[in-house]
Amino acid sequence: MFSNYTNLSIVIDKLQKSDLIILSSPLYVDAFPGHITALLERLYEEKDMLDHKKLSSFLLVNSGFPSSAQSTIASDIFENWSEMCEFSFQVALQIAMGPALNGRPLKHLAFTSKLRKSLDKVADCLANSKRISAMIIESVKQPFLSIAYYK
Repeated sequence: MFSNYTNLSIVIDKLQKSDLIILSSPLYVDAFPGHITALLERLYEEKDMLDHKKLSSFLLVNSGFPSSAQSTIASDIFENWSEMCEFSFQVALQIAMGPALNGRPLKHLAFTSKLRKSLDKVADCLANSKRISAMIIESVKQPFLSIAYYK
């Protein structure tokens, strides 16, 4: 986990050896947690230390709301940040109903089978440098539980 006390040079060193930035974050009141915002701000300040032409960026954001719509603001922020850093923004995947997961592995939750299949397709695309189709993106956005669980 990144904090304000993390040595940014360690993060930058790892990014220099990578071709893809994958940020996975929960959402708090339609925004990234403070330590994620701090990381993005510090990386932007030091963007010249990165070989930005080769880096692609990918976001997986998990909201506690029954709809993924609340993730749109965070997705837009990450896409804008990627563009300002001159990274090649790939896609933002928005997962709703995060509290239902309760920190448990998806494989232990029977009701997440559709989500797991969609995320497996995403992983395959990333591993093979393929474009993630709109159909896959939409399948990740779909609630994996009935809205009745939120009432």
